[in-house]
Amino acid sequence: MLYVVLIICNLFFINLFAQQYPSAPTGAIVEVVYPRDKDEKGYYHLEKGIDSTFLLGNVISPKETKLFINGTPINIDSGGGWLAWLKCPSSKKDFTWHIQAIYQNDTVHLKLPVKRSIAERPSSAVNQLKIPIWVKTKNNARLQLDPGGQNVILPMDGTVLEVFQTSGNYYATKTYPQAILWFHKDNTQRIETPEQFRIQFLELYFDSTQSNLYLKFQITSLPLFYLYSDSIHFNQFYLNFYSTYLETNNQIQGLSWLNVTLRQSPTTNQFCFTIRDQTKWIGYHAKVDSNLLILTLRFSPKNKVDTIPNYPLRGWKICIDPGHGGEQYGAIGPTWISEKNVNLKVANLLKRKLIHLGAEVVQTRENDTTLTLSERVQIAERTNAHMLVSIHQNAVPDNQNPWMYNGSTTYYFHTFAKPLGNHIHKSLIKELALSDEGLYVGDFAVTRFTGALSILTEATFIIRPDHERLLKSPSFLNLQAEAIAKGIVNYVQSIYE
Repeated sequence: MLYVVLIICNLFFINLFAQQYPSAPTGAIVEVVYPRDKDEKGYYHLEKGIDSTFLLGNVISPKETKLFINGTPINIDSGGGWLAWLKCPSSKKDFTWHIQAIYQNDTVHLKLPVKRSIAERPSSAVNQLKIPIWVKTKNNARLQLDPGGQNVILPMDGTVLEVFQTSGNYYATKTYPQAILWFHKDNTQRIETPEQFRIQFLELYFDSTQSNLYLKFQITSLPLFYLYSDSIHFNQFYLNFYSTYLETNNQIQGLSWLNVTLRQSPTTNQFCFTIRDQTKWIGYHAKVDSNLLILTLRFSPKNKVDTIPNYPLRGWKICIDPGHGGEQYGAIGPTWISEKNVNLKVANLLKRKLIHLGAEVVQTRENDTTLTLSERVQIAERTNAHMLVSIHQNAVPDNQNPWMYNGSTTYYFHTFAKPLGNHIHKSLIKELALSDEGLYVGDFAVTRFTGALSILTEATFIIRPDHERLLKSPSFLNLQAEAIAKGIVNYVQSIYE
C-alpha cells in the first residue's frame, strides 16, 4: 500500500541525511549526492534482494556534460541535477557502480562499490501462552496490527494489558474478542495479576467556554482506552474502554449541542458522543492523578466565519512545524538543496499568511535549530494549539522508482484530523498543479499527537531534479504556503457552513 511506502521513505531519509552536508555543488565535473554513507572499508550498503535502486547528484554544466552509469546514459536536468533509476547488476551479490562524466576535454570516472546486507526480520512464529501474563506499558508503547506493523492505538504509559500470545520480541493482547493487537516487549513491565480491574465513572462537565469537556474516572489500574471519530459521520465520536468493568452511579448528561450515551458489553464500555451543531471535536488530553483518570476532550472555537469575513481564522491557534532543522537535514536534492531549509522558508511564509487571516500562530522553530520530535509535540501541547501542521518535502527508499512519484501527499493519524488533512491536500493539488499522490494514514510522531488536529504535508519530491528546481523559486515556495493556508481556511469555513 502506498502510504506504507511513503512513511518508510520519510523515516529513511531522516536517518540518511542526519550529518553535515554542503549546500551547493562544489564545482566538480560530477558529484554524487546519494548514496552517500559508506563503511570503514569504503562500501555502500544495499539490502539483499533489491534489484533496482536510484542514484542522484549534479554536474558542472548541464548543457555540456554527458553522464553514464554502467554504460547507461543519464538525463541531466536544466538545473544541473540528475536522478538515475537503475537495475542492479546483481540482486544478491556485491557489485560496483561505474560513473563516467565527460565535460569538454575532461573525463571523470567514479566507482561506488556496493555491499549487500541482510535486513533483520521479526519472527513470525506465534506462541500461545498456557497461562496469560499481565504487563504495564512504558516508554510510549504502541499497539499494532502485526508485530512491527502499523500503529493503531497509543496507550498511556502505565496501561495494564493481559498478554496471551507472543511472537519474537512482541506480545499480543485482545481489545475485544476478534481484535488482536501487538506491542514490543521492551515497552512493558511484568506485573502480578490485578486483583481488581475496574473503573468508576465520577463526573462529566464543561468549562465556561464549552470548548473543553472533562471526564473523570476512579481507577484501580489504568485500563486500555481508545478515542476515535466516526469515519463517515464526523459529528459522532467514541470513547472505548476495553477488558474492564465500568461502574457508574451518576446520570450522564451532555449539553444542548452534545449528546452523551453509554453502551456496555462484557468486553467493551463505550461512550458515544453526538454533536448537534457546527462544533467539531479536535483532540484530547489524558492524565492520571493518583487513582483518577482525567480525559479532556477539546472542541473547535465557537466563532462563526460569517461574522468575521476578513479574519476567518480568528479564535484559532495554529502550530506550524518546519520539519527537520539544525543537524537534521532531512532529504537532500541533487544540487544539495536541503529539505530543512525549504521547510523553514515555507513555514515562515505560511505564518505571515495565517496571522493575516486572524489566526494566532506559534512555530516550533524560527531558525536553523535542532529539535527532537517530542519537543515539537510539546510546543503544540504547551501552547494549546488547535492545529499542528508539519511541513515536509518527500523522498523514496532504495527500492522505489522516484520517477513514479510526481506530486503531493498529506498524512493524518487520528480520524478526527482527516477532514483537515483532506482540505489541505485538495488545496495543494489544485494550487501546485502536481499529481495527487494521496491522503493517507501517516504514522509519524507529530501526527500521533492527540491534543490537536495534527497533519503532515509532503508537497514535493525534493530528490527529483525538476521538483528541486521548483523549490529554488520563491514564487513556488509562496504558492506552497498559500495552498496550505487556503486548505486551513476551507476546513474552518466547512465547520460553519
